[in-house]
Amino acid sequence: GTYERFVFGYQLDGLPGSSGGGGGAPEVVRSFTLDAHLSSCKSVAAQGAFIASGGADDLIRVWHHNPDGALADIGTLSGHEGNVSCMQFHGSDPTREPTRLVSGSVDGNIIIWSVGQWDALKTMKAHRGGVHALSVHRSGLVAMSAGADSHIAMWDMKKGRVAHKTKLKTKPELLAFTPSGNSYASVAGTRLTITSAETGIVSGVFDAPKRVMCMAQAGDDTLACLGLEGGDVFGYDSRAPPTKPAFTITKAHPTRVKCMAFPVDDAERGPV
Repeated sequence: GTYERFVFGYQLDGLPGSSGGGGGAPEVVRSFTLDAHLSSCKSVAAQGAFIASGGADDLIRVWHHNPDGALADIGTLSGHEGNVSCMQFHGSDPTREPTRLVSGSVDGNIIIWSVGQWDALKTMKAHRGGVHALSVHRSGLVAMSAGADSHIAMWDMKKGRVAHKTKLKTKPELLAFTPSGNSYASVAGTRLTITSAETGIVSGVFDAPKRVMCMAQAGDDTLACLGLEGGDVFGYDSRAPPTKPAFTITKAHPTRVKCMAFPVDDAERGPV
C-alpha cells in the first residue's frame, strides 16, 4: 500500500521450494496495480485469494485473486470513522480461504467482518486515541490490540469483549503473536519485548539502535526481525544474549524499512 492511494501486488519468483526456484536469487516482479483509495493506503492484509486494504478515507476495499490471475473487486466496507490503521484475515488454516477479517482504526474501534457475506459481526470499543496494531491468535478464539492509550488488550473473539488489559510505560506501536501463539511480541520506540500470552511474564527484551518501523517473526518463536528508521534490518534470536543481534542487514533500504514478510519458513529450509 502506498501514500498515493495505490496497492501493488508482487510475484516472488525463484524462492526455495517454489516452481522454478532453487537456482539464482529470488526475483520480485509486479503483478498488479489497484487504484484503491481516495487518499493514502494505511494497511493491507491478504490470505488465500483475498486481498484487503484500509485507507485514510475510512474505507476497506476487498478483492479476490482468481485462479486465472484476474482480480475481482468484491466491494467496499464502511464502518470505521477514521483511518483504517491495521487489519488481519483469519481462518482455521492460514493456507486456505479465511473466514474473518478484523480491522482496527484511529476511531478506537475494532470490527470483526465475516468473509463472504461481509457483514460487521461485532464492533468493539478498543482504545482511546486509536488502534495502532492488532493480531489474531491462530486458534481464532482471542486477539490482541495495541493502542494510543498505551494499553495492550486481549479480546474474547466469541463474546466480543475485552478479557484483559495492560498499561505500558510507553505507547506500543507494533504487536503480533509469535508463530506458535504461546507469546506475543510488542514494539515501543526502539524496544522489542516478548511476553508470555498465558502468564504475562516477559521472556525477552531487545533494544534496537534506531526506531523500529516494522516487525516480522519466524523460526518457531525464536527469530524476530526488525526494520528500522535509517534502512537497516536487525534480527534477534530469543536464545541469544539480548545485546547481540543474530544478524544485521545494513542499508537494506535508503531511508527506512516500512514492512517485512517471510515468504518461506519451515524446519528444513528455514526462513527466507
